[in-house]
Amino acid sequence: MNENNTLSKADIAATIQVAHGLTKIDAVNIVNTIGESLLKALEDGKTVDWYQLMKLKPEWKPAHKAHNPKTREEIDVPAKWTVSVSLSKVVKEAVKQLPPPTT
Repeated sequence: MNENNTLSKADIAATIQVAHGLTKIDAVNIVNTIGESLLKALEDGKTVDWYQLMKLKPEWKPAHKAHNPKTREEIDVPAKWTVSVSLSKVVKEAVKQLPPPTT
């Protein structure tokens, strides 16, 4: 994990590299392949179900009316595709165990 508490693609590749005795390039290629596979599945309209992590599902949002909260003006929101993310129980429990922030 880097200095700003973010797990990056490079961090994941480094973990794979060490765990499996791979070269850095091979580990990065594996991470890239996983990412490309996830994106391709979503582009094809498929749901991605990553056991004990998350579920990503393409979702069609029809056009609708909304209000600008500042001006209260009614606006038309166009129809669009979006991705719904459902986190697994394992992920939710892991986050629940975090201590409160110290600020």
